[in-house]
Parts: sequence; C-alpha cells; structure tokens
Amino acid sequence: MVINVQNKSLIYLANLTGYVWKLKFSPNSQYLAESRRTERKLPIYGYNCPSGTYYSMFNCLNCSSTCSQCTSPSACLLCASDYNLNTTSNSCIPICPTTCINCTTPTTCTSCQTSFSGTLCDSCAVGFFQNSTGPLTCVQCPTNCQSCTSSTNCSACSNGFHGPTCSSPCPSTCLSCISNSVCLACQHGYAGTACNVCSQGYMLNSSSPLTCVQCPNVCSACNSASNCSSCHLGYQNNVLGNITNCRSCVNGYYPLGSPISCLPCPARCLSCSSATLCNTCQTGFSNTTVCTTCDLGFMATNGTNLTCIRCPGQCATCTSNSSCQSCLSYFHGPTCTSMCLPHCATCVSATNCTSCWFARFGLTCQFTCPSRCTSCVNASLCTGCSCGYFGPTCNLCISGYFQSSSSPFTCLQCPNLCLTCSSSTICTACATGYQNNASLNITNCTSCASGFTSNG
Repeated sequence: MVINVQNKSLIYLANLTGYVWKLKFSPNSQYLAESRRTERKLPIYGYNCPSGTYYSMFNCLNCSSTCSQCTSPSACLLCASDYNLNTTSNSCIPICPTTCINCTTPTTCTSCQTSFSGTLCDSCAVGFFQNSTGPLTCVQCPTNCQSCTSSTNCSACSNGFHGPTCSSPCPSTCLSCISNSVCLACQHGYAGTACNVCSQGYMLNSSSPLTCVQCPNVCSACNSASNCSSCHLGYQNNVLGNITNCRSCVNGYYPLGSPISCLPCPARCLSCSSATLCNTCQTGFSNTTVCTTCDLGFMATNGTNLTCIRCPGQCATCTSNSSCQSCLSYFHGPTCTSMCLPHCATCVSATNCTSCWFARFGLTCQFTCPSRCTSCVNASLCTGCSCGYFGPTCNLCISGYFQSSSSPFTCLQCPNLCLTCSSSTICTACATGYQNNASLNITNCTSCASGFTSNG
C-alpha cells in the first residue's frame, strides 16, 4: 500500500510484515531507480498496539472503558473486569451485584431485588430489616409495621396500630396513635387527644360506643338534627331552634333550589336575587342590575376586573387622582378643594353660582326669592312654591286652599271633606262621596251622596 508520496519520483510502500519500502524512480518516472527497506516497522492490523488499544490509520487508539481488547470502538474481544462479553454485539455488559435486577455499571443499580434498596442495592428497603448474621439478608418487618430495626422493634406502624411490634389496634375513632389514649390523627368527624369528642360540624349520636354523625349541611355546628347552633358561610337562621333554621341566605348570597342552597353573589354585589341580578352594589359601584359601573365620586381603574376607587377630595366625577370632571355641592376647582359662596349649591368659581340653595337667586345667590317661593329665577318669577300656593310669584291659592282674610296674604287648607272652599266654613265643592246637608253651614259636605253609605 502507498503510505506517502513526497513527489513524482519518491514513493513509500508498506507490506503485511510491517516494514516500509522506499521506492525511487527516475526523473521521468518511467524506470525504478532504487528500492530499499527502511528500518522503521509500523503496527499493521493491531499488531504491536498495547492492551486496551486498537490499530487505526497507523495509530493506536483507546478501546472503550469497559473493554480491555478490541479491534474497533464497537468490536470488543475481551472485556474489563466486572463486565461480560456479549458475543452477538461484541459489547461489554456490566456484571450487576447479586441484589441488583438491572444496572448501568457494576456500581450503579437501576432496580433492586425485593427487600433491597440503594445505589448498590446494599441496604434493606422500607419494611425490611437487616439480618445481623451472615451475608446481607433483609427480613420483612412484622405485620402492620412500616419500618423496623428487628422483629421485635418497630419504628413506625401502619395506620390504626401501635406498640413495639404494631400489634395493638388503635381506638376505632383514631386513624393513627401512639397509645390507646393518645391519637395522632382522628377519623373524620372526631377530635380531641384521644379522638373522643365530635369535631366541628358533627354531633354526638351515641356515647357507647362513641358515634358522631354529621350536622345538616347548612349547619357549621348543631345540637341535634333539627337544631343548628351556628350556620355555614352564606346561611342564617330564619326560625330559631327549628329544623328550618339556617335556611335563609345572608347578604352576598342568593338562594337556589329546594332544599335551599346559598350561593355567592356575583362580584361587586352586596345582595342579589340570582347569579346575574344584583339588588344592591358594593360601595363605589352602581347600576344595581349588574354593578358594572362606578358610582358618583368614584372612578374606574384599568384592568380586566373592574375596580372603583374614590375620587380625590370633593370630586363628584374624576378621571384621575389629580383631575376632577365635576364637584360635589359647595365645592369647585380642578380638584374640588375650593368652597363655593355660602348660598351656592353648585358653582364654577367663587363668583359664579350655577344653582342656589332654598329661595335664593342671582349670580352669587345674593338675592332672596319672594315670600312663599321655594325657588325662583328672579324677584318676579318663581319656579317653585310653598304648599298651597301657585302663580308667577306664588300669589294664588291652589285648589283645596282658600285665601285668609287677614294680612299678610296666606293660603289656608279647606276642611277635609271639602274639595274647594271659600272659607273655613263654606265648601264650594265636596269631596267624592259627600254632599251638602246645610248650605252655607260648617256642617256642609257631611252627608253621603247618592250611591254612598256611611261607614260609621
């Protein structure tokens, strides 16, 4: 074989003996000018490579770590200690410890024989203890013993048992115990150090043997199957000391079905009739049907869950903590911190009222409306009158009232059987069902009209 070509006139060859031959040609490469064997012997086909290596391209390369002799990385002839040769695949398989079912190396087990555990399966599994004599042998713990150090000494018992060998049963109300009088966990419905009392939501049904039964599902505590002493969340009494107690829903819950179940109202509802109908909203929310808008004096925050936070100061509506859109009564300004003039109900500045309090008018509510006016535009036009009056300046009496003869002008109410009157003794029209029985007399409108009868 050709192993090196330096130029067209010099070639090196190697034969099966391992020696290299030097062939020298004439300049035109037509005639062999010289040939001789070199003193260097190369390793051919693995010959002369150390143990644990193999020959490849005039080099000795390492076999795999599990192989002591090979012809290639995947073809092992002899395996390392603690490995067996698989003649089918020419690979090395680890020899597992006797307590090991499967392993990846002689010192790493992936699964152990029953009763053994650990990386080398050289310790006893939970529920087994090591025999003190001879080779490693793991013996199963006594019945009901979860872990032990010997056949007479259990360190942990199965639920329901206690004692040195876990052979003593716990009281029937205990899940686990360390003695007949000290329980670590109780059966459902029982409580106490020895699980000898009924837990919250259960009542005593029998004392010998102790038996606790669950209270009605609407009770959080009860004295009997028909008497709740406290109600579950969302329920309340509607008849004290009766089987019907805890049968109505507290605010924030609504009733559904029969027997009643109290279910939580939608978010933001204080009270509701159903899962989609609010009766009253939490503070800051309005639109009582669904409570999905913010109330006066509150603003909505961004986000998927609506939250209404109070506007600053005396803001009625706002867009942020520093910007009011409108103010509550008596206040004005960008943040509603400035007060209006004394008689202003609302204002845009200290000198400009937009509405006045009772019976005032003017740009600063500095004028008083005419007497008998509750509100007015000016001194000659009332927009609201006291009871019994009407007219531009509230200077006339409404039906059912008459003008007093004394001064100042006053409207007085007619007698209660009169529809209209001219004085306190003269009815000009009677109330429905009545008629005059003595004209021009205080006794008028005291007889029943045709089609009516007296009730007394």
